[in-house]
Amino acid sequence: MTIPITFEGEVQFAAYTDSSRGGPRIALRLHDRAELEKFVGLEGKRFMCVLVAIADDEQPEPPRAAAPAPAPPAAKLGPLALSAVQMCANPRFQAWLGVDTAEAAGDYLKDVCQVASRRDLDTDEEAGRRFRTEVMARWAQFNRERAEA
Repeated sequence: MTIPITFEGEVQFAAYTDSSRGGPRIALRLHDRAELEKFVGLEGKRFMCVLVAIADDEQPEPPRAAAPAPAPPAAKLGPLALSAVQMCANPRFQAWLGVDTAEAAGDYLKDVCQVASRRDLDTDEEAGRRFRTEVMARWAQFNRERAEA
């Protein structure tokens, strides 16, 4: 079977877009208007294509490794949640609570502050107050007493 060729020639990658309405698209720049004429009236037509990048020396470029998928943006912690996470990771804080892991310290803290997540400390006013008075203040007092001894 012979496959008819609609266009054969060099193009230049000009731009790309990705939108919820139009989806991912690329724009290719043709050498001249005569090449464009080959596509006039074919709007919406599907094409099979093979593109090979060429270097300045007119030779095919070796394929480049696919870019790694970007990591999802890390959700930022508020100041109280960040303090809670840091405290729970501290082995001295864990020992003070009588637990031996950061996870257990986090569970204790969530129980005392009556929250499902330490993130709630920055959005639930009562939970934030409990954290400051029942945990932070008592931990600070313990450290002051240790320093004085």
